Amino acid sequence: MEFRPGSLQEELFKAIGKQDEYDQEGLYKAFPKESPTHIRAMQQYLLKTIFKRLRSFYSGASADILLNEYLTEVEILFNKGLIRQCFKTLEKGKKIAYDYERYEHLDRFITFEERLNFVVSDFKKAKDYFTQYKEECRLLREKLDNIGSTRELFHRVYTITKNIGYSRNLNDRDKLKDIIEKHPLLQTPDTLKSLRAKSNYYLTKIFYSHSVGQFQECYKYSKEYAELTRKQSNLMPEEYAVLMVPPLHNLILCQAHLKKYDELEQTLKEFRSLEAKAFSIENRIFSVSYSIELDMDVSTGQFERIDNIIDEINTGLTKYRRVVDKETYRAICYNTAYMYFGIAKYDKAMHWINKILNDAGEEKREDIYCFAQIIKLIMLFEMEDEDYMDSILRSTYRYLFKRQRLYKFETIVLKFIQRQLSLRKKPDMKAELEDIYKTLQTLFEDPHERVVLEYFNFMAWLESKITRRTFGEIVKENARTALMKRA
Repeated sequence: MEFRPGSLQEELFKAIGKQDEYDQEGLYKAFPKESPTHIRAMQQYLLKTIFKRLRSFYSGASADILLNEYLTEVEILFNKGLIRQCFKTLEKGKKIAYDYERYEHLDRFITFEERLNFVVSDFKKAKDYFTQYKEECRLLREKLDNIGSTRELFHRVYTITKNIGYSRNLNDRDKLKDIIEKHPLLQTPDTLKSLRAKSNYYLTKIFYSHSVGQFQECYKYSKEYAELTRKQSNLMPEEYAVLMVPPLHNLILCQAHLKKYDELEQTLKEFRSLEAKAFSIENRIFSVSYSIELDMDVSTGQFERIDNIIDEINTGLTKYRRVVDKETYRAICYNTAYMYFGIAKYDKAMHWINKILNDAGEEKREDIYCFAQIIKLIMLFEMEDEDYMDSILRSTYRYLFKRQRLYKFETIVLKFIQRQLSLRKKPDMKAELEDIYKTLQTLFEDPHERVVLEYFNFMAWLESKITRRTFGEIVKENARTALMKRA
């Protein structure tokens, strides 16, 4: 951004750029000789200048921007009486609107085209156009109605699935099943009239399949949705990226859930290769791909891979920290800590666990925060930092008791660690470990208790202590065995 050297605009621009978080009062203090009114006026000038430059930078970057530019050109040409040039620009704009299914823009182009035909001197040509206009409007209405109807169905299914997720209401389940099985627009995508309508069809099917636990069906629809959208690869890169994010996101989640790891790695590569200028799309690609990759590596025990991706994780979290949602941020931090724990780099693991514990707010996820506390204790156990471990143990007890989260598993683990403070390096430590292992084996026969292993594989850790093998080795072995059973 260029301003007159030494001007207030330049100094104000620099001052705002130096702020980590926007601070209006700080700007007033930085320019004590200027009145707040004058500073606000200069900020408005800066904003207009920045948007003017951004419009120039993003000119033609997306179909929507390009179409709005064409509409502006048509208006200017019409006002100048350049009717022939108007028709040429309208033709270009309509082609893009059809190619990119921007039917709302297309309606504006058709309306302006009709307006132009009223001012042309060739009546026969205008008469022919009016016949074409009627048919074009009819087809446009059909497509918009088709898109609107399928989107409304998606909204209904989305709302009911969210309700099912919390209430498990059988009446809601019946409503949902009735919509999916009987509505004519949800029987096949072949009868739908646009990619947008077909996208709504697939999103509706994916949400329903996932909500009722039909993960193979969810995977099938996600795969079909991705294949359909890949056929649009001739579009401009930004538009193609926007179209591909939803199907690839859903496909990634299905592949991860079904443990189709070979496919998942390829889909992650494709996801990250999408060319997007939009900050929100970049953030979504980063957040989804790295959180899922970390989940995959943790599940398969490939902890050593953290060294290959840690730079990208640090860069992404720094770049998108203000926009990445808290849940994803903490999940990435948690799994990064888990990965470092798996290769016995406890100092680095502690650094990432503390990011979660130090970022606690009212909106924190209790499950992640709880297991972050427990993993921290296990790290201290491995590091043989008994003094600090004793302090953290007491604070963890208080935290869990206060929030009524001191369940069977948490109680067993905390008592185990408490006993180990006195048993460490004593002859009966192995016997103690074996007793805890047997107790947890029985406890984890209850599927509601077993879910805690998704947060940390405590059984593998105990086995590593008993057999004197590495934690990573045991997790890998268990993962291979599980995959062979599924094959």
